[in-house]
Amino acid sequence: KSNGIDVRDELLKFHKKYYSSNVMTLAVVGSQSLIDLELWVYKYFSNIPNRKAVDPAIKWWGEIPPYLQKSSPSVLEIIPISNSNTMSLVWPVWIKSLQERDLILNSKPE
Repeated sequence: KSNGIDVRDELLKFHKKYYSSNVMTLAVVGSQSLIDLELWVYKYFSNIPNRKAVDPAIKWWGEIPPYLQKSSPSVLEIIPISNSNTMSLVWPVWIKSLQERDLILNSKPE
Protein backbone atom coordinates (compact mmCIF):
# COMPACT_ATOMS: atom_id res chain seq x y z
CA LYS A 1 0.00 0.00 0.00
CA SER A 2 2.96 2.30 0.48
CA ASN A 3 3.21 2.66 -3.32
CA GLY A 4 -0.50 3.32 -3.70
CA ILE A 5 -1.22 -0.27 -4.71
CA ASP A 6 -3.74 -2.40 -2.86
CA VAL A 7 -2.03 -5.78 -3.25
CA ARG A 8 -5.08 -7.76 -2.15
CA ASP A 9 -7.28 -5.95 -4.66
CA GLU A 10 -4.74 -6.56 -7.44
CA LEU A 11 -4.53 -10.27 -6.54
CA LEU A 12 -8.32 -10.55 -6.64
CA LYS A 13 -8.38 -8.89 -10.07
CA PHE A 14 -5.67 -11.28 -11.29
CA HIS A 15 -7.63 -14.25 -9.91
CA LYS A 16 -10.85 -13.14 -11.59
CA LYS A 17 -9.11 -12.66 -14.93
CA TYR A 18 -6.81 -15.70 -15.00
CA TYR A 19 -8.40 -18.36 -12.76
CA SER A 20 -9.69 -20.30 -15.73
CA SER A 21 -9.80 -23.99 -16.52
CA ASN A 22 -8.33 -23.52 -19.98
CA VAL A 23 -4.94 -22.48 -18.54
CA MET A 24 -4.77 -25.20 -15.88
CA THR A 25 -3.31 -28.66 -15.77
CA LEU A 26 -4.34 -31.20 -13.16
CA ALA A 27 -2.41 -34.33 -12.25
CA VAL A 28 -3.99 -36.86 -9.90
CA VAL A 29 -2.23 -39.77 -8.26
CA GLY A 30 -3.80 -42.07 -5.73
CA SER A 31 -4.29 -45.64 -4.61
CA GLN A 32 -8.04 -45.39 -5.27
CA SER A 33 -9.64 -46.90 -8.36
CA LEU A 34 -9.68 -44.90 -11.56
CA ILE A 35 -13.45 -44.53 -11.25
CA ASP A 36 -13.13 -43.11 -7.72
CA LEU A 37 -10.40 -40.70 -8.79
CA GLU A 38 -12.47 -39.54 -11.78
CA LEU A 39 -15.49 -38.95 -9.55
CA TRP A 40 -13.37 -37.02 -7.08
CA VAL A 41 -11.84 -34.87 -9.83
CA TYR A 42 -15.26 -34.18 -11.32
CA LYS A 43 -16.72 -33.28 -7.91
CA TYR A 44 -13.97 -30.85 -6.92
CA PHE A 45 -12.76 -29.40 -10.22
CA SER A 46 -15.57 -29.45 -12.79
CA ASN A 47 -17.00 -26.14 -11.59
CA ILE A 48 -13.83 -24.17 -12.35
CA PRO A 49 -14.96 -21.65 -14.94
CA ASN A 50 -13.49 -21.47 -18.42
CA ARG A 51 -12.98 -17.75 -18.93
CA LYS A 52 -10.98 -18.42 -22.10
CA ALA A 53 -8.08 -16.67 -20.42
CA VAL A 54 -4.80 -16.17 -22.20
CA ASP A 55 -1.95 -17.51 -20.09
CA PRO A 56 -0.29 -14.39 -18.64
CA ALA A 57 3.13 -16.04 -18.85
CA ILE A 58 3.01 -16.27 -22.65
CA LYS A 59 4.35 -12.75 -23.13
CA TRP A 60 7.30 -13.60 -20.88
CA TRP A 61 8.43 -16.91 -22.44
CA GLY A 62 12.16 -16.77 -22.96
CA GLU A 63 12.27 -13.06 -22.16
CA ILE A 64 12.29 -12.69 -18.40
CA PRO A 65 14.12 -15.33 -16.33
CA PRO A 66 12.32 -16.19 -13.08
CA TYR A 67 15.45 -15.55 -11.02
CA LEU A 68 17.85 -12.65 -11.07
CA GLN A 69 21.45 -13.62 -11.81
CA LYS A 70 22.85 -11.74 -8.84
CA SER A 71 20.52 -10.79 -6.07
CA SER A 72 20.76 -10.43 -2.33
CA PRO A 73 18.66 -12.59 -0.06
CA SER A 74 15.44 -10.89 0.94
CA VAL A 75 12.69 -11.33 3.47
CA LEU A 76 9.05 -11.16 2.51
CA GLU A 77 6.64 -10.51 5.34
CA ILE A 78 3.00 -11.37 4.77
CA ILE A 79 0.14 -10.43 7.04
CA PRO A 80 -2.75 -12.86 6.54
CA ILE A 81 -6.33 -11.59 6.49
CA SER A 82 -7.70 -14.88 7.84
CA ASN A 83 -6.51 -17.92 9.76
CA SER A 84 -5.08 -20.71 7.64
CA ASN A 85 -3.07 -23.81 8.37
CA THR A 86 -1.62 -24.16 4.89
CA MET A 87 1.40 -22.77 3.10
CA SER A 88 2.41 -23.14 -0.53
CA LEU A 89 5.93 -22.67 -1.84
CA VAL A 90 6.34 -22.36 -5.59
CA TRP A 91 9.50 -22.24 -7.66
CA PRO A 92 9.10 -21.23 -11.27
CA VAL A 93 10.73 -23.30 -13.97
CA TRP A 94 12.04 -21.30 -16.87
CA ILE A 95 10.70 -22.75 -20.10
CA LYS A 96 12.20 -20.82 -22.96
CA SER A 97 9.43 -21.20 -25.54
CA LEU A 98 5.83 -22.27 -26.03
CA GLN A 99 7.06 -25.19 -28.12
CA GLU A 100 9.24 -26.41 -25.23
CA ARG A 101 6.29 -26.04 -22.85
CA ASP A 102 4.02 -28.07 -25.15
CA LEU A 103 6.68 -30.75 -25.53
CA ILE A 104 7.03 -31.05 -21.74
CA LEU A 105 3.26 -31.02 -21.11
CA ASN A 106 2.55 -33.60 -23.80
CA SER A 107 5.26 -36.11 -22.94
CA LYS A 108 5.31 -38.85 -20.35
CA PRO A 109 8.10 -39.15 -17.80
CA GLU A 110 10.38 -42.12 -18.34
